[in-house]
Amino acid sequence: MAPHTVHVVGSVNDDLRLTVVKHAVPGETITATSARRELGGKGANQAVAARRAGAIVRFVGAVGSDPAGDELVAALEAEGIDTSGVARIEHELTGRAIVSVDASGENLITVVPGANGAIEVDAVRASLAAVQQGDIVVLQLEVPFEVNAAAARAGHERGALVVLNSAPSDPRVLSLVDDLDLLVVNRSELADLLAADADADTATADATAAAADGQAGTAADDLRVAATELADRLGVRLLCTFGGDGSVLIGEGTPIEQEAHRVEAVDTTAAGDTFIGYVVASLADDELWVDALETASRAAAVAVGREGAARSVPTRAEVDALD
Repeated sequence: MAPHTVHVVGSVNDDLRLTVVKHAVPGETITATSARRELGGKGANQAVAARRAGAIVRFVGAVGSDPAGDELVAALEAEGIDTSGVARIEHELTGRAIVSVDASGENLITVVPGANGAIEVDAVRASLAAVQQGDIVVLQLEVPFEVNAAAARAGHERGALVVLNSAPSDPRVLSLVDDLDLLVVNRSELADLLAADADADTATADATAAAADGQAGTAADDLRVAATELADRLGVRLLCTFGGDGSVLIGEGTPIEQEAHRVEAVDTTAAGDTFIGYVVASLADDELWVDALETASRAAAVAVGREGAARSVPTRAEVDALD
């Protein structure tokens, strides 16, 4: 059992997952081949991933005063997650998401925040009073920005390792770096931060944006160079995920590169959340960064081979069994 607790502050959604042959284009009506309701939301996905990886996990968030809220809290508790930090918001619906997944495994997601958008700052601060020195506080951006700012400050003041996943992308995270220990971004989120960083030179920002868009003549190396410069300027560890091009951690001396495990993708919905949940679970168990990234990469590879959001997250035994 991990010696430190992982406190996940974030969203929990009642997901409606639709399987389609291809995504609709504007003005087109298509028929889904299947539909399923399930536990989702970036916060819940990351909490489930950390728990299945073996961490002690507390979830801090909000649901509405509706049956869906009861079902989602029960689903989190069934995973062994402490839900004492989940607030019930009267006269609000529980958060919802419509997730459309095509035959190639690519997804389109539309989110209705509901109770996730009504979380109160004071309630989050009160819940994080349980944070101990050495614990980990994990944040994403599907709840109000001021909630994340307050949670980052509370975690920092209590001696926790504060991790923020800048998703959905919001350059305002640059204002929080003094309270962060690890900032996690993907290809496009990195480009957004470079574009918003006043100290980035124009050529670097343009090259990074081009690489993020997959334009010809650019390479993953451009992203790594730009990420290194950004981490140095901000004074924060930066973990960048590049899909099939792997990931890199910057800010722990020599950058730590992690190759992606090659698998056939079925559904990429929870791949990033699985990766982050496994990283923080490993850190909660005092593992080295290099081992944390390797385990997380294996976990994400298992997740993309399955359908669904939280239900696609593998257990640690399944990750260890991956060839």
